[in-house]
Amino acid sequence: MICWKCRKEIAIEKPARGDECPFCHADLHVCKACDFYESGAHNDCRESSAEMVTDKERANFCDYFRVNKKLSAVVGAEGSDAGLCGKSKEEEARNAAAALFGEVPSDSVSSGKSAKDAFNALFG
Repeated sequence: MICWKCRKEIAIEKPARGDECPFCHADLHVCKACDFYESGAHNDCRESSAEMVTDKERANFCDYFRVNKKLSAVVGAEGSDAGLCGKSKEEEARNAAAALFGEVPSDSVSSGKSAKDAFNALFG
């Protein structure tokens, strides 16, 4: 399987609740590694009979867990430690708040643009 967090290939076919990635030590029996996981669906899960799991990145006891074969491995030697979208929950939350209040997302400021350049790009 492919680790949902670092995207490295692991020699585990069906993880048990206590299994973790040998590279990044993330839990493997988690919602984000499941084939039924879909952000935005009811309880973020396409399996209608599954119980709600609040933390999608922590190990759980879900009986419907099925390894997501669609996850792809990272190309190159270094894996990302930021999850499925390449960003941590904290970064995603900050960017969502910035977008809500019309601010410049943190990733564009940290990419070499100064705050003044970002301001001028928005307001000319």
